[in-house]
Amino acid sequence: VKGIAYSGAGRGITRVELSIDGGRTFTAAELLPAPVQSDVPAPEAGMGRNWAWQRFEQKLALPEDIKAKLAAGEKVNLEVVSKAIDGDFNSQPADVAHVWNVLGICVNHWCRVNVTLDPELKPQDPLPPPPPAPPAGSCK
Repeated sequence: VKGIAYSGAGRGITRVELSIDGGRTFTAAELLPAPVQSDVPAPEAGMGRNWAWQRFEQKLALPEDIKAKLAAGEKVNLEVVSKAIDGDFNSQPADVAHVWNVLGICVNHWCRVNVTLDPELKPQDPLPPPPPAPPAGSCK
């Protein structure tokens, strides 16, 4: 899993956690280094100093029961979840209900992506079409 994380107010990201079971369990991701800049303080240095995206990546092991289903030729659906923690130890909320507002400002809940593992797909197979966009105002 690869991605980018950002914290408001220039706080900087100190940790990103990933889950493949919808957020029941998490694994810390590796934070990738930014290009070397001598004038950028550490994320713990406080707000207003880190105004950049933080790249992250992590290989996540599949549980044995999922491996068994794939070996038996079954498709497996996973919900990949990421959450970031900033230099002041603020963590993203689990869902939009905690931060929703009429203007849509600061809506920054966990990122969730549904993934289907299909053991019959080959690397040369074309990608399926993307799912349709959710209806406006649905926050899903």
